[in-house]
Amino acid sequence: MAKPKTITLAEQIFKVDEELRQLEEAIKPLKEKRDELRSDMLLELRAKRMESFRSDLGLTFSRSIKFSFEITDPVKAKDWALKHDCIKVDTAAAMRKFRQPDWVEVPEGMEVRETEFISVRSNLSDNDESV
Repeated sequence: MAKPKTITLAEQIFKVDEELRQLEEAIKPLKEKRDELRSDMLLELRAKRMESFRSDLGLTFSRSIKFSFEITDPVKAKDWALKHDCIKVDTAAAMRKFRQPDWVEVPEGMEVRETEFISVRSNLSDNDESV
């Protein structure tokens, strides 16, 4: 008697998932090397005070900085959020208020976290990515 189709499909999904796990594990060193090279590129761009760089290969490397709040004291952050019409501690909403010209104080229970990242764009494909 043949196996039900759902079992066969489940087995195929499991096999594909296992192959994906193996591939992900195999490319892990490459991703780590890529991240290391991108960090080096950020350091180089920062050292030369450059915001972007275009290579002969048609790749554009852009240095950007993203700001976000990190909650350091959930109770104080929640109190602030309730006083300022936030249903929960919404760090994105808090950052918008922080960015307004008339509101420059960081809320109690939060601190500004800066994350620098580099984005790579290519004319060759639509696979742009940021790290």
